[in-house]
Amino acid sequence: SATVSSSSSLSSGAGTNSPDELSREAVRLRLSQTDAVMEPGVFVSMRQFLAQGGTPPQLIELLSDNYRGYAPLCNLLSDWLMTIGKTVEEVHDIVEQHLHQVILETFDPRKADTIFQAHGASPTWLEQLLEEAKWRQLIYALSEKHKNCLLLNFSIQRISRAGFYHEIAALATASTYFDVFS
Repeated sequence: SATVSSSSSLSSGAGTNSPDELSREAVRLRLSQTDAVMEPGVFVSMRQFLAQGGTPPQLIELLSDNYRGYAPLCNLLSDWLMTIGKTVEEVHDIVEQHLHQVILETFDPRKADTIFQAHGASPTWLEQLLEEAKWRQLIYALSEKHKNCLLLNFSIQRISRAGFYHEIAALATASTYFDVFS
């Protein structure tokens, strides 16, 4: 059985890696992420891995060793909460509150900007997110913490253009959003 290490030659500073080796390692790292099998682009990564000489057993090992099943676990917990009498709306609120907290604690502006820049245009999910007052409040909280984040600054601009400039004006840091009010 082939073992795939999650330690990357990318971070070793070796400097002797060819572009092909770096690409293979990048694909291997992508597939070794927790629950990578649940990610939307997994089929592309799987094809790349196999095209670069990886074997089906190695691929299966990579994906299965790193599978934790967080999404199905959340669904199970939601079912349990409803079994003990919580309504769907209450479960939804509990999940949203927890998700907000996790995002506030783990948000990485560099990763967010990388995803945003790679997308090229305003992602559909962002537009949907900005339609909801709860999620706009999260954007405001994040933008106060991460003032130089391109994704968050873009989001503030979109929120303003959508007519919610009064929400932005109520923020303690409203003066930092000069472009919104000019």
